[in-house]
Amino acid sequence: MFEKQIAWAAKEDLFISPESVAGVLNGSAGRTSGIIVTIDDCDPSVYAVALPILRKYGVEAVLFAITDRIGSDNHMTAAQLKSSVDQGFVVGSHSRSHPHMAKLDAEQLQSEAALSRRILQDITGSPVEMFAYPYGNKQSISPETRSALEAAGYSIAFTSQMGAVTPGVDPLAVPRLNIEHGDPVWTFGALCHGHLDDWDAACRSLGLSRFQY
Repeated sequence: MFEKQIAWAAKEDLFISPESVAGVLNGSAGRTSGIIVTIDDCDPSVYAVALPILRKYGVEAVLFAITDRIGSDNHMTAAQLKSSVDQGFVVGSHSRSHPHMAKLDAEQLQSEAALSRRILQDITGSPVEMFAYPYGNKQSISPETRSALEAAGYSIAFTSQMGAVTPGVDPLAVPRLNIEHGDPVWTFGALCHGHLDDWDAACRSLGLSRFQY
């Protein structure tokens, strides 16, 4: 299913580079319509299954790693993260231990944000400028978390709040469109083309989960 989705989106010429996000947010991007792939948690299957498919279709992606779990049974190894960057993928931070960031004090926030960034930069040899909030819901995000990410040197931070990326969105609270394994087949194309942006906004305003009637 993942390969079918990637092949379809590549044929539709929908993919843009992860680096384009900043330009979309500040209004300087030449192309403002497109999608990027972001994958949280760095399960080993990402390296074994997803990355070969993405390479096959020439698609870039951002992989968000949890540094305390690197090399565990449910996370990619340091060597795999380095190899991913060498292959043209982007590695970002998903924190050290995957906590609800807004529940942490200032010292803990600094550790989760800044230390995870330094660890990943040491592993990959490349700048780490993107962060994905663990859980990513409203309860995980606060003015304090935003300040901590900014102080740590991140330029983009993704939430799990449903929504399209448009000019003027806070770069440290960027929404995403979640692709769930249980979604009907037709929803992938509709989401990628923006046809469900208004529907998602309506669901959120009513406190409903996606596609709940």
